[in-house]
Amino acid sequence: MLSEAKSASGGFNVKLQTGNPDLGNRINESKLKKIINILNLLKEQRGFDFTGYRPSMLERRVQKRVYSTNCGNFDDYLEYLDHHPGELDNLIDVFTINVSRFFRNSLSYEYISKIIIPELFLAKAKENDNSLRIWSAGCSFGEEPYSMAIIFNEFLRKEESSIKLNIFATDIDRKALKRASEGCYGFNSIEKIKFGIFKKFFTTEGDQFK
Repeated sequence: MLSEAKSASGGFNVKLQTGNPDLGNRINESKLKKIINILNLLKEQRGFDFTGYRPSMLERRVQKRVYSTNCGNFDDYLEYLDHHPGELDNLIDVFTINVSRFFRNSLSYEYISKIIIPELFLAKAKENDNSLRIWSAGCSFGEEPYSMAIIFNEFLRKEESSIKLNIFATDIDRKALKRASEGCYGFNSIEKIKFGIFKKFFTTEGDQFK
């Protein structure tokens, strides 16, 4: 069954699927509508749509912020959001999970390094284009764009290429972006890096690596 609710301003109208019997037992229709109203406000104010998440997961994470803000229920929390717009960023934080490390999927990076990058540079050479832009969307704490920078740098050095490379990294989590800009990581983030790469691109500061 589909449950539907509109935002207070009428700007958005979203639906969540609740046909799964297991999920239906965990969250009732009244509570689901209140959650949808919260999601609509989040979409209106921040532009992020989380309506594709499982209703049971949405309930747990919204409830976490309800407790943290000392609100009695979802209605109180929605009113709290209206008066404390900064809380929307905290809500986004509980909806997003930042899990990453350098060269997280080694096979993918190997394919990019051996197949994708040479083809990109060959195409650029044919077009006489001396610039290349890479976008890392959902970059979390920055491990992915820095990993991309490393493998592109290695290729540029090997081929003695003068192409101008720009890597852009974005994420909806502002706190994660701040950490990414600092470029400082613990052992768990760098444990999959080959020793030669580590020695070439990283410095050690105590138990942190930059």
